[in-house]
Amino acid sequence: MKEKRTNNFTLKLVSVALAFLIWLIVVNVSNPDVEMSVTVPIEVRNADVLTSADKTYSLDEKNVRITYKIRTQFRSRVSASDFSAYVNLEDYSITGAVPVYTSVLNGKSNIVGSVSASPMVVHVDTEDIQRKRFDKESGTFVASTTGAVADGYAPGELETEADYIYVQGPVSEIGRISYVGIEANITEATADVSGEAVPVFYDANGNVISDPDPRITMSRETIAYRVPVYKIKSMSITAAVSGEPAEGYEFNEVECSPSFINVYGPDEILDSHNTINIPAEELDLTGATGNMTKSIDISEYIPEGLSIAEPDSEITVVARIRRIPTINVTTEADDNENANETDPSGEDSDQTGESETNASQLHEQHSTQASSETDEQVPEASDTDGRNAEQESGSH
Repeated sequence: MKEKRTNNFTLKLVSVALAFLIWLIVVNVSNPDVEMSVTVPIEVRNADVLTSADKTYSLDEKNVRITYKIRTQFRSRVSASDFSAYVNLEDYSITGAVPVYTSVLNGKSNIVGSVSASPMVVHVDTEDIQRKRFDKESGTFVASTTGAVADGYAPGELETEADYIYVQGPVSEIGRISYVGIEANITEATADVSGEAVPVFYDANGNVISDPDPRITMSRETIAYRVPVYKIKSMSITAAVSGEPAEGYEFNEVECSPSFINVYGPDEILDSHNTINIPAEELDLTGATGNMTKSIDISEYIPEGLSIAEPDSEITVVARIRRIPTINVTTEADDNENANETDPSGEDSDQTGESETNASQLHEQHSTQASSETDEQVPEASDTDGRNAEQESGSH
């Protein structure tokens, strides 16, 4: 029973294969017509009709579907490249509708009858053309770097072969562009970096316009650039002062914070400088009675051709002022002279006695003070006392 079923299945397969063979023979002998279709891009002809009037255009359809009939045995001989579809802008009118023309380029003898296109009419949208200048001066052309140079180095100013670029296209599309920029990659650079970059469009938010209209053109497809890369050097900072402090005060010292700063620039300039000097006119101490502190932008005194490698160029300079120490010396002769002075207006004897008493007390206080002075001062006071005593004896 099982063998019978197997033989029956084989018979079925043979029958199917025989039927397909018979069908293939019939088709090839009869060679009937079959309908085929292909998609073809639309070509635009005589576009100068609009561009010469400073107009740009776009089609609402970019492709058409061409349908045709062909004998069965020839259908493999025809492809989309054997057809063309185009619009002629000389047909443009105020309505914007233009017909689509089709033609057979190759294998026309294999096609039965005519071909048809869908759609048969497309709409042409027109818009004024704008040509706009983007330049560095206005900030609408920006050249920047990406990445960071190697440690111990600093990038100089990015240089470009052109400071501007013209962009042309539909008014609405040019209006989307806020500025044009290029970027130079300086990652881990230890020497000058140069190359060419393709300009990129940015919107008002600083975002890249990744899908610019294909009708937009630029005066330059690429822009050459160069980024100099310099070594960094640490330089000390010194400051001078001018003017004289107030009487009884003197200048002590000046301190800069920070006392060193990193700079960079061409080697020939960098090697010829080790110190940054702040001129004396920045710190005028005339009449000063205390410390003078001033914030100074050190970039103003960097040697020409060098730049600061620090984010902040402001330093603090302190000129320290101190009081001049003084030593008071009072002699006994001065005390006696003060004690013997009387009131010329003729006061009574009690007042005179009181003045003498006060003078005596003052003399004792000065004597005590004089005894506490330096060893050199004490002999001077003693010699003076001796001379005064001799003078008094001689007068008597």
